[in-house]
Amino acid sequence: MSDNKAYLLEREVHGHGGNSRLYRLCPPKRFGHDLREYVIVAVHPPWNHVEAKVFVLPATAQGTVAGNTVKDYAGTHTAEGNPFLDPAHMEGCFWLALKMAGYELQPDPPVSLVKS
Repeated sequence: MSDNKAYLLEREVHGHGGNSRLYRLCPPKRFGHDLREYVIVAVHPPWNHVEAKVFVLPATAQGTVAGNTVKDYAGTHTAEGNPFLDPAHMEGCFWLALKMAGYELQPDPPVSLVKS
């Protein structure tokens, strides 16, 4: 089991396309030169002949992307099939993104970690 833990803070974060969630990371993760304790995991739907894409983005506690660029950070991947058709598939996309980024999803955040 990893010492790196991810806690779901917001189930619906708007403005990132598709289905997006805000997580708090303990310990923080390095993105380039910055350490970030929040990430957005966003699942973008498939369209035409392009598969669904799952992004891991450095974020602020308010649920906005930190920085001015969207890169394929650790955890970003292409989802097979359409996760928007199956809730279990969608949950798996979030779980896999965090796992690939080096974090274990936790059931509930301790009260001390819930954003104010």
